Amino acid sequence: MSHHGMDSTSCTSTVQVNLGFMSEEDMVKMLRVALSLQPIAASLWANSPLSEGEPNGYQSYRSHMLHNELDGRYGFIPPVVFEKDFGFEKFVDYAMSLPLLGLYKDGVFEKIEGKSVTFGEFMENGLDGRKATIADWENHVNTIWPEVRLRGFLEMRGADNGPVEMIKALPAFWVGLLYDKQSLDAAYEMVRDWTDEDREYLRTETPRTGLQTPFMGTTVQEIARNALALSEAGLKRRGIKDENGNDESIYLAPVHEIANSGKNWAIRLLESYYGKWRAISTRCSRSKTTSRRRPC
Repeated sequence: MSHHGMDSTSCTSTVQVNLGFMSEEDMVKMLRVALSLQPIAASLWANSPLSEGEPNGYQSYRSHMLHNELDGRYGFIPPVVFEKDFGFEKFVDYAMSLPLLGLYKDGVFEKIEGKSVTFGEFMENGLDGRKATIADWENHVNTIWPEVRLRGFLEMRGADNGPVEMIKALPAFWVGLLYDKQSLDAAYEMVRDWTDEDREYLRTETPRTGLQTPFMGTTVQEIARNALALSEAGLKRRGIKDENGNDESIYLAPVHEIANSGKNWAIRLLESYYGKWRAISTRCSRSKTTSRRRPC
């Protein structure tokens, strides 16, 4: 992994959502919607515009730095998901075609150096006298980190961490979109004509320009509003209420505010950096030259 990838995994924070599926058909539709809209979620939840105390030129630096890291196994959108007849078997074929990163030996993960061996080749020919096992397969699949990871469930990986209200909002957003059939079908119609190039464009540009990213004659901000409306409708139809009679859509309130204003937490942080934080820093600098007893 490059130093960029190391920075992203050790110096940034994400919040993830895991959602199950009922059938292969459900999985395919949910995965395609989730992968297509992951850059939209990344824009709404963007919260990493500063590195070492300075602006880094991105709204989600974490998302940017993970994009296609580690030989393209981090932060990407697998085109195979959108191929005709995609399902569990095609996913297995795809994962089998990827090189092994390493194998566990006596509980220690050892990288494979100096050679490129796919898991399929490992299964067929073995490696250094070792035959592939189910545990090796499970570990291999766990070394593939796209924007949404297919396991026994779907693992959403696109959002930056943030305030507690944004953490609560993230599962609500995806549940409303993916667990309600009407909302899922509508979201699928919204994204089904996007090409691989469209999805890659969003994946590349939204970490930098967020909700202001132009796309297909509109902006990501407008797409975010539409996705939120579908999610809210899905949560209302679920009808799961708290002791006060509120359904789960109440958790979307802070995200609606972001989608309507166009100001995610990254932009708010940058406004503070160039505004009140700079003013405080200036006052502190001046006070240090006039009186050491005056607190900043």
